[in-house]
Amino acid sequence: MRAAPPVQMRCGRSALWSVAVTVLGGAAFGTLLGWLAWHAGAGAAQLRLTIAGAALLAGAWSWRRLARAPQRVLAWDGQAWWLDGVPGWPQRMMDTGGWMLLRWRDEGGGLRWLPLVPAACGASAHLARAALLAHAEAPRRPARTLFERHG
Repeated sequence: MRAAPPVQMRCGRSALWSVAVTVLGGAAFGTLLGWLAWHAGAGAAQLRLTIAGAALLAGAWSWRRLARAPQRVLAWDGQAWWLDGVPGWPQRMMDTGGWMLLRWRDEGGGLRWLPLVPAACGASAHLARAALLAHAEAPRRPARTLFERHG
């Protein structure tokens, strides 16, 4: 099988990802504060206001945070993966066809979640998808020797 050609793509920002994180974060925070208010004996009207206010506050905070997320450059050079010049590897966690969620692990152990829209990534959507499908996986680690396993 031939390797995918080198490709660079922009990722890290996605309206779908921003909306999903905002809704989930707002719902979780609203539920937590609503539960605390219910446990403290708040009435139904106070509960609704607490949940709505907490959800709006958390939603606005996460939307603002995600809107400021930096645009990143993910590159496949034919041999290795790079994110903003740092080597590592992506793993496809979700692929809906028109949208992907990648988990990036760099060699230093760092972890990032990268939303990617292949049609808008700056590269040919076909080349971006081919590189990710062919080469996005955890690196192969050499098996430990018998001595290393038993110390």
